[in-house]
Amino acid sequence: MAYCPSCGARVNDHELFCVTCGGKLPQDLYERIGEKKRFSQVFKLPLISLVIVIVIAIGVGIFSYFQREQAQGYYENAEEAIWEGDYQLAFQFATDALNKHSQFPEAVILQQFSALAFSTLDDIEQTEGFQDKVQLIQQTQTELDLYQGEIATDFQELLRQQLSTIQLTSIQQKLDGQPDPEDLPAILWEAEGIQGPDGYEFVQTIRNQISAYTLSQANHLLQGNQFSEAKTLVENGLYYIPNDEKLQSLLANIKTEQASFQFDLETRMEQAFSAYEQEVEINQNQAIDLIDISFVETEQGHLTVSGELTSVATVPISTIQVHFHLLDHNDEILEDNQVFVHPDILYPGENGQFDFTYFDTDLYDAVSEVKMVSITWLVNE
Repeated sequence: MAYCPSCGARVNDHELFCVTCGGKLPQDLYERIGEKKRFSQVFKLPLISLVIVIVIAIGVGIFSYFQREQAQGYYENAEEAIWEGDYQLAFQFATDALNKHSQFPEAVILQQFSALAFSTLDDIEQTEGFQDKVQLIQQTQTELDLYQGEIATDFQELLRQQLSTIQLTSIQQKLDGQPDPEDLPAILWEAEGIQGPDGYEFVQTIRNQISAYTLSQANHLLQGNQFSEAKTLVENGLYYIPNDEKLQSLLANIKTEQASFQFDLETRMEQAFSAYEQEVEINQNQAIDLIDISFVETEQGHLTVSGELTSVATVPISTIQVHFHLLDHNDEILEDNQVFVHPDILYPGENGQFDFTYFDTDLYDAVSEVKMVSITWLVNE
């Protein structure tokens, strides 16, 4: 049996060309013998296949090598862009690196980080409200906890500076708007959360305003002896500025003045009560001063006893009755009589009169003197 020496396909003796590969067949039929052709057919095809596989493998390897090299170049460009603060360009380079080499973990992390950084800065610029910006930055700071390294630390510092700038601007606008004193503690709390000298300067400014307002209001309350209210106000001020020497001094003075006021008040109350007791004593027992009492003989020969008294009471007194005796020359009682004063009510400082007439014509010669026994009255309270 004959075979093609080129491809090993079976051929006929009369054929000049191989119908399989098209190769020219040798004229010598001996060269087409079966054993030689079988050897060529068995070993030639696998050898060719192996060569093809090796070539392909080398080609793939070379292609992959160049792809990885390009990916590494893009990655390095992305890192450089991040160091320069161009996060959008860094994201593009990281994406190009992954397009060249998808199994590139470092590029994946860099792409995610640059996307977060770029979107955050862009959102901060587009957002108008101060509070919305603060929340956005704080949320990003939380997400950055997943990343480590100097690049992440630098971006954290950038966000902190952005946050401080936003907060400082917000506080400045609030202070420029002349806030109510009651709103100052909230602004102080916001300022105390800002790091750096600018934040400290705002804190001192707000503390001075709280101190000045507290001092002014407390002194106003003290003018009305409202010690408890003033004390509470100063203590509230010291809660926010505990080391303020002016407020500490004022609080000490308030406590001293309050104690002195209470002592004086108690003293005045005691004095007032004592004066009241004295007044009651006077009104009840010493309300009348006798100015005069005497007796005369009238034209008809009658004896008339008359007199005048004044009220030293602090309240009106009424129903004033004078009790007197007529004495003879031996100081014996000849007559015992009582008479009411007119007018019937005497106000403090007013005078009253009284008189009584005896119709016994012999009485005048027998009387030596008239003696006051007592005066009684009622207190009109």
